[in-house]
Amino acid sequence: MKAWSLLSSTSSPESAERIYTFLERHPVGVLATISPDSTPEAAVIYFAVNDKFEFYFVTKTQTQKYKNMRLHPNVSLVSYDPFSQTTVQVHGRVTEVTSDSIKNSMLMTLEQLAAHGGASHKPPITKLFAGRPIVLRLKPTHIRMTNYMEADAAMHESIEFRYPKV
Repeated sequence: MKAWSLLSSTSSPESAERIYTFLERHPVGVLATISPDSTPEAAVIYFAVNDKFEFYFVTKTQTQKYKNMRLHPNVSLVSYDPFSQTTVQVHGRVTEVTSDSIKNSMLMTLEQLAAHGGASHKPPITKLFAGRPIVLRLKPTHIRMTNYMEADAAMHESIEFRYPKV
C-alpha cells in the first residue's frame, strides 16, 4: 500500500496517484520564497518526491533562496508540463534534512541528473559557487493539479494534508 492511500483528496481517490506520477516525471519546478523585505522571489530547482509527498531538493547555503527560507520557511513550488498544459502547485514548509542517508541519496540523484543531461544540461545548483550544498525537505500542506487541456479547467485534483500542530 502506498502512503498516499492514507491522504484525503478533495477530488477523487485516484488523484494522489495521478499527482505523484506527474511529479515523478516532471522533477523540475519553480520554488517561490519570501525575501527579508517581503519581496517574492522564485528560483528553478530539481526535486525528488517520495510516496508521502515529501519533496527533497538541494541548494547552497549562500543562495538567496536559502537565506529566504531560513527567515520564512513557508514556500510554494510549481511544476509544469507545457505539452499537456498540466500544472502542480505545492504549498508547504521547508526544513533542513539531517539524515545522512537522505542527504546522500539526494546528492546522488543530482549527480545522475547531471550525468544524464550532459554538460549543458547540468542542474543549475551544480554550477553555483555559493556556499556548501544543503538538502532541504518541503512538507506540503496542500497540493493541487490542474490540466488546462480538459474541457472544464475549473476541475482540479487536490490533496489536503493534515499534520499535527508542532
